[in-house]
Amino acid sequence: MFFYSTRDYQATVLHELSERTRDWASFFGDMESHLSSPLRSITAPLSFISRLAKHYPRAPFGIKEMSIDGCDVEINEEVVCENTFCRLLHFRKSHSQDAPPIMVIAPLSGHYASLLRRSIAMFFRGYDVYITDWLNPRYIDSSKGDFGFYDFVQYICDFISTINAIDRPPHVVAICQPTAPAMVSVCHLAMSGAAAQAKSLILMGGPVDVRCNPTDVCRFADSNSLSWFDANVIEYVPARYPGAFRRVYPGYIQHEAFINMHPDKHVGEHFAFYKALLDNDKEIVKRHVNFYDTYHAVMDMTAKFFLETLQIVFKEHHLATGKVVFKGNKIDFSAITDVPIMVIEAEFDDICAPGQTKAAFDLCKKLPDKYKGYLFVEKAGHYGVFSGKRWENDTYYKLKAFTSKFD
Repeated sequence: MFFYSTRDYQATVLHELSERTRDWASFFGDMESHLSSPLRSITAPLSFISRLAKHYPRAPFGIKEMSIDGCDVEINEEVVCENTFCRLLHFRKSHSQDAPPIMVIAPLSGHYASLLRRSIAMFFRGYDVYITDWLNPRYIDSSKGDFGFYDFVQYICDFISTINAIDRPPHVVAICQPTAPAMVSVCHLAMSGAAAQAKSLILMGGPVDVRCNPTDVCRFADSNSLSWFDANVIEYVPARYPGAFRRVYPGYIQHEAFINMHPDKHVGEHFAFYKALLDNDKEIVKRHVNFYDTYHAVMDMTAKFFLETLQIVFKEHHLATGKVVFKGNKIDFSAITDVPIMVIEAEFDDICAPGQTKAAFDLCKKLPDKYKGYLFVEKAGHYGVFSGKRWENDTYYKLKAFTSKFD
């Protein structure tokens, strides 16, 4: 299938249109500024069209400074470990607080890790923050190898070891998709008696056992064969990229899937944005731009990782049925006996419904109750687990209270 190349060409043409309309919007905007003319009826549609047509690159985290405990603290982003398909970023604070390290495992599900920038900003209040920064495989030469589910598991093990060598064992937070590989990683480290272990494991709205409360996402994954997915959604990276002819699940397909889950909401947001442009409501415009600059920026996934995740997590339920084998060893989750685990689920999560993540407790049969924590976020959807006002005003502090018991 070569639809990706056609789509990429269309995106290039549209991006040129976006650049031209942005220039015209800027021109008329300058006229309005100098002449006090009511030209927003011209600049608004031009700006709107520009954003619809533009290409959205990976947005930076852009976290340079924060107020922590009443002090302005500079934040410096640094790469502390780099593998072929992922970098481990550390947000070093200018003022040492001897805060416990925490590693946030960002989802590898179509968006860049920077989508979580507001979410991880909360962690600066009480932790030394690290995050996985997944790289777009279309920019990775195919000679550098492939990447699958168990490579993800190994990366987590490597990153835990890296942080332990720099500081001490980190708390590990898996947001959505990474919950399954994170559990495998933590269990493998426990079974092998590795020097570097997770201090705790926080599982947030992810698919540990999707049979518990299947959503439309789960049913769709299960209703089609792996060969169907291979034939219908796997593409080759276009020739103009460094990863030319690598087999991938394109980001644009995943982006369309995200939009189609809540089309009315996204259409409404864009109409509200257009009205804000007409009304010169800079606050709404800024909020819209900040969110959609990261939401519309998508990355590919390797075909191997996408298909293996479908098979292991959504179709054959390897974690729940005891079929996980890593490095030749069958993974036995009862080996997790002293790593505290907290599960956070949302009432209206239509991607990973309540029960799917909590199933982790059923797998960790020898984990004492004193090492278990559970939070059910009422009247929240999937993104409400780790973002928004509820996260900033309540959920984060309950997560912090749980991990603090084990520091």
